[in-house]
Amino acid sequence: MTIFLQDLAETRGFRVAALVEQTLDVYVSGASNALAAQGSLVPVAVLLAGPGGISAQAPDGTPMSRAQIEALLPGAWACFNAGSGEAESMGALPR
Repeated sequence: MTIFLQDLAETRGFRVAALVEQTLDVYVSGASNALAAQGSLVPVAVLLAGPGGISAQAPDGTPMSRAQIEALLPGAWACFNAGSGEAESMGALPR
């Protein structure tokens, strides 16, 4: 599992980005010499910046604190605040 900050989206004075958990499972079958893989991206938090500042919430709408966001991905709040949400600029945090 890896958590990363997705690219920022900006419109009408607002910025939004999601923290997502990425998983990838690879299966190898020795008998049939086959390879299979499956993956997923699951949002764990949404960050929103607008005229009222920055706020965060869980996918179910529950408010999240800056400390909760930083516990998921250190540096995510500052990166989002600076407007550089590209996954490459944040890197990713394996869990």
